[in-house]
Amino acid sequence: MDDRAQIWQPLNQSRREIRLFILHPSTDFGTVPEGHLITVSLDQQVQYEAISHAWGGPTYRETIFINQVEWPVTVSIFKALRQLRLSHAVKCIWIDALCINQYDMRERADQVEKMQFIFNRATTVVAWLGCSNRSIASLVGDLGSDKISDKGVQGASNRLFRGNEARISLFARLDYWSRTWIFQELALGREIRLLYADKVITMGALKAIVSTIESQWSEFNWYERDFILRRLRPILRAPTLCHIATVGSHEEKAVALTRTMYDHRISQCHDPRDRIYGLLGLMTAMFGPDFMEVNYQDDVAEIYVEFCGRSWWSRSQTLKEVLTEWRTFYSGVDLAFVRTIAFGREDLLDFDMCCSAFATGPSSRTEQEQRLVSDIKSAAEGRRFFIDAAGRPGLGPLEVRPGDVLAILAGGRVPYVLRKSTSNTAGNPNNFYFIGECYVDGVMQGQLLDGPTPPALEEIWLE
Repeated sequence: MDDRAQIWQPLNQSRREIRLFILHPSTDFGTVPEGHLITVSLDQQVQYEAISHAWGGPTYRETIFINQVEWPVTVSIFKALRQLRLSHAVKCIWIDALCINQYDMRERADQVEKMQFIFNRATTVVAWLGCSNRSIASLVGDLGSDKISDKGVQGASNRLFRGNEARISLFARLDYWSRTWIFQELALGREIRLLYADKVITMGALKAIVSTIESQWSEFNWYERDFILRRLRPILRAPTLCHIATVGSHEEKAVALTRTMYDHRISQCHDPRDRIYGLLGLMTAMFGPDFMEVNYQDDVAEIYVEFCGRSWWSRSQTLKEVLTEWRTFYSGVDLAFVRTIAFGREDLLDFDMCCSAFATGPSSRTEQEQRLVSDIKSAAEGRRFFIDAAGRPGLGPLEVRPGDVLAILAGGRVPYVLRKSTSNTAGNPNNFYFIGECYVDGVMQGQLLDGPTPPALEEIWLE
């Protein structure tokens, strides 16, 4: 019998079948991992952990035993299995490289369409970050020992970050963060555990890293700071997407998907089709199971064209049209509005001055007009206009919606948008989702803290 046929028996699509890998126990860490595959239906109540990982390249350098067949795997998977297995009990896991017959394109397409359910129904999504760098393991261990998971951003001790710029940079350069598939895997999971070697890092610790870099940016050079934030910020936005998929409007879902596609425009995948398919679980959660059919036989260009033709985004507008629409929403003075759309520029007189800069093409603009257009694009593109409860105009992330909360976080340099968590109770009302940083006219110079009785700090928890 062919080895592949001995490992992967055909799945029944009508029964919504998937495979799970039963990882056998071992008291000897050095032994080769082994286990067997079982077939279950997604309609069954089965407990398993879903493993999110970086493939580490297509080269197979290690072997394990699946159904008593010796089979090649990547070094990343080999080390993950060795770390995850228990000493005296089997462990039930789902991992794409073992549970999907990667040589069967039809099966692969069918299983990709089921990703939403595979990750959402797992008891835990374990993000395997790796295990090869002692400096990173030391950093993760320090973060865990500081109980950041319990105290959130405010519990992050500065001693963990000062002098550790090199370790944080190495952490942000892990292959895992660059993989296209991880975003939906983390977004769809009910509980997330980030694992480096035998050390666990929580999402709270990840938020602490990002918050510290935002507030103590001078500790890093500009390039390093920008690189780290571009790598890690999108990960923190992932948990909010399931909430948007469940209760958000069509426009909110479209905005969130647009932002997600933008965040992952430089992410890595071996098959260019997966730049779309790698986020399909989120797309189907937002727009329904018939949003798009997976077919790895299709040409890459055809897949991209089909995706762009979907009705997930209603219409396109020029930036000038968007700004004009925003202006109709705001009844306040022109000067406050134009300061907002240009992130605080004080030399603008009125909105007409902004519109006139957009009235001509780039080749016909004066140098001053070109700078103005550039500044407004930098400030406004990819952001949403809002008006706060005090009537002040602002710009925030695309995910901002009515009812969100503006907050000044201790150590932060700008206001932030938060959202009340759905897990709040009468006894524990201060849980929030972190939406992102924002600009609010009239508060950027610390005015909220002015006055004889500045507002007191309040302890909150970020999920």
